[in-house]
Amino acid sequence: MNETKENICRIPVSATMQIINGEPVMVAAEYAEISNSGHSEPLNLYTITVASPGERKSSSFHKFIEPLESYVKRYNAIHSVDIQNNKAERAVIEKQRQKAINSKNPDIEKIKELSAQLNDMGELHELKLNVKDVTPEALAWEMHLQNERIGILDDEGSVFDVLSGLYSNGQANINIFLEAYDGSQYTILRRTRESITLNNPLLTIGLMTQPSHFDDAMSNRQFSGRGFIPRFLFSFPGSKAGYQKIANGDISDIASNNYIRLVNKLLEMPYPVGTVPLITCSAEAEVLLEQYFQHLQDTMKPGGMFENLKEWAAKQFARCIKIAGILHLCEHDTAVKLSGKTAMSAINIAMWTENHALKALSGEMTEPQEVKDAKYILIA
Repeated sequence: MNETKENICRIPVSATMQIINGEPVMVAAEYAEISNSGHSEPLNLYTITVASPGERKSSSFHKFIEPLESYVKRYNAIHSVDIQNNKAERAVIEKQRQKAINSKNPDIEKIKELSAQLNDMGELHELKLNVKDVTPEALAWEMHLQNERIGILDDEGSVFDVLSGLYSNGQANINIFLEAYDGSQYTILRRTRESITLNNPLLTIGLMTQPSHFDDAMSNRQFSGRGFIPRFLFSFPGSKAGYQKIANGDISDIASNNYIRLVNKLLEMPYPVGTVPLITCSAEAEVLLEQYFQHLQDTMKPGGMFENLKEWAAKQFARCIKIAGILHLCEHDTAVKLSGKTAMSAINIAMWTENHALKALSGEMTEPQEVKDAKYILIA
């Protein structure tokens, strides 16, 4: 990706949650893109937070995902009658169409008319913004139903088991996870239903997992060899074992209400008709982002911290701009330019993830225990 004086964020119409720096952050659930010198990137992210058992991952995760789940339940309750009526009407017309097709003397014009009616009325489905423990085929189908956008937000990281071949005789199938990172077209051939072609699928992944589970994923050669793992941002929060209190710390009503309002604000952004709204960067933001780009280039040179991890580092600038666009949407609409302050906040988050990427990708997490013990003794 080349440096440029023009950075453009193509903004999403809705959002869901993700984990960055061990904290809840909002991430686009509908598509978003950022353009840099003619090269565009969608605004979805893949992240992993790794923490040992007993660190209260699940309770923290459930607390921040609760507004998302509440929104989905509320949305589906409000639209349940419309969804049921749509299914009933489509069933009647489809029955008439099949009858016309199977008749001894098929009326081609009648069949075309009924097919056009089905196409014009569209198909309504219950809203899903998050799926877990889903096979690649089921994921593709859900994305097909959800306008090609969905998230996998999970506090167990069970998707790695599925990807490793839990339901496919040990054969890893990660194609859709690779293609849905940047919106590449994806086709899946199905035996029981019609084949599916996703023209611009985008997936958001936010996982919390235990070190042993993470080790298994990092040891999978297909994950790393095909570029799946380098797509992620990583977070290794410091352990709180031994310092916890019997009761969780209270979250103030003000902070909780502000968070819920933010979640709903992002989820309620209207779907764009025609051209997707654009956010342009201020001059200050452009300079700061260019400086971070050059910083990343330096880290990939001989002797740099990412000299041997270029695949991850090469994707980091795009992730930084994505984060900037996400942070911008939390405070402003698309008519406001991306500020230097927001760009700097995104850069700070991105730089924070660099050391965590080194820990994740350098092999430290997958070293045998005896090697880790030996290093500990040498350092001590």
